[in-house]
Amino acid sequence: MINKPEVQQLLQLLDNMKVGYVIAGGYPRDIHHGVKPNDLDIFLLAPDQRQIDAVYLWGEVNGTVLNDGEYEADFSDFLSFKVLSDPKELKVNIILTRYTWPEQVWYNFDYNINQYVLKPVIDCDGVKWVSQFVGTHEKELTDLNPCNVERQMKMYEKAKQLGWTFRI
Repeated sequence: MINKPEVQQLLQLLDNMKVGYVIAGGYPRDIHHGVKPNDLDIFLLAPDQRQIDAVYLWGEVNGTVLNDGEYEADFSDFLSFKVLSDPKELKVNIILTRYTWPEQVWYNFDYNINQYVLKPVIDCDGVKWVSQFVGTHEKELTDLNPCNVERQMKMYEKAKQLGWTFRI
């Protein structure tokens, strides 16, 4: 999914506009465990209005805005797009944060099972994206921040699916 032209275009746009971002959560976790991801979460680090407008424009050109509203947790706003080239396969969530450091994103996740990031690695073949666990107690589900019961159940199910133990 990350290699889709539309996603590469978005990442290039963010780089060109000097927007700090981190790809974190379920996508890198699922890639790490060999599971097909449902969506791609891109957390923008303290974007200004010009940068936010450019992301909206990208969404209007490349996808359908599914959601434009508040995001749970301590993130300020949430945009969700389905990419038009393959709307069944790729949903891109763009989360606008007040944070200035990537670590602030994963420290504020509800469970450590989501504390995975994708990091670009450049080699002679170009850029490759590598998934990395950045939390503590990998393979042992740990709650970090409060969330609702529905979310708790979803994380328990994901942990069981991936063979994690429980540290709750």
